[in-house]
Amino acid sequence: MASVQAASVDKGKENDAKEENAPVVSGGKETTPPCKKQRAREAAARGSDKSSEKAQLAGHLKGLPAQVAEDLGIGIEIPWFSMEDIDVGRRLGGGKFGSVYVARCRRSGFCFALKILNKAQLIKHRVEHQLRREIEIQSHCRHVNILRLYSFFHDEKRVYLMLELAPGGELFGLLQNRGTFSEARSAWYFKQLVEAFQYCHGKNIIHRDIKPENILIGLKDTLKIADFGWAVHAPTSRRETFCGTLDYLPPEIVASKSYGKHVDLWGLGILLYEFLVGKPPFEAPDQPRTCRKITSGVPSFPPHITREAKDLISRLLHKDPKHRMTLDQILLHPWMVENCGGDNANILHRKYGGMM
Repeated sequence: MASVQAASVDKGKENDAKEENAPVVSGGKETTPPCKKQRAREAAARGSDKSSEKAQLAGHLKGLPAQVAEDLGIGIEIPWFSMEDIDVGRRLGGGKFGSVYVARCRRSGFCFALKILNKAQLIKHRVEHQLRREIEIQSHCRHVNILRLYSFFHDEKRVYLMLELAPGGELFGLLQNRGTFSEARSAWYFKQLVEAFQYCHGKNIIHRDIKPENILIGLKDTLKIADFGWAVHAPTSRRETFCGTLDYLPPEIVASKSYGKHVDLWGLGILLYEFLVGKPPFEAPDQPRTCRKITSGVPSFPPHITREAKDLISRLLHKDPKHRMTLDQILLHPWMVENCGGDNANILHRKYGGMM
């Protein structure tokens, strides 16, 4: 946060008061209290600092190739928080690049999750551009089933992401504890995620890394897609980047072919299979065998899985991306309608949470 120095003001002169945008009454006396004037000057100084930083960041972007700039999706809005504004509480979890804590804004008392990332680790693994893209995409998403990124800031050593709290933790933990989900619970969870992907694809966002570890359980047990580290905004071009989690990769990525939004449909199919069976369908002891299963294998289903559920998963796991079921078709599939339609929706809402 840039330091702010207040300029001195001659309170007796009407012209100076006008320059400060303060009302003046007859006799040359100002009606604005000094404390409000001070805050106004500080806000103006912050705006000046922001403009300078925006211009500097925009200058860095000018030399980038168009494709790189599109991939980065960099915004130039400079946040105005610092650690002086925040009380940090207990640790919620961690990962390769940092940790997540409960935090509270000292100004408003608002509670959120603070993700603290180590810049040295980000640079070491060359994911700075990926983080910038993640911030740009997630900060612009507004959907009940997508975790909100409220703001971000940074200092010399760390990047701080201010995120929506998800008190239920990772969906992966719940799945591990239960082993599998019932078809009713799976359908209700799946519906929430499909609706979130309808929103993303409507904004030309491809997620590319859907899995239980990247889904959190928010307030009222509402599912939240939380990790946009591999997401990309691709309104026109097809992608060729090899990315994501191996067990969830579609055949086109494994075969190093170009791809589009259909990769997320494959990921949803893998996710639904894992809900019902407890593990991914193409799991193997090593990467080469996993890749062979993905490109040429057929998922096998335990006997307790219903015919309708098998049909939906098989349609999503079609090797040809053009023949995969669309998001709209998923919601109209008989298995989804049977489990989530009519009065069942109210029953599942009361039992498993979420938003109607």
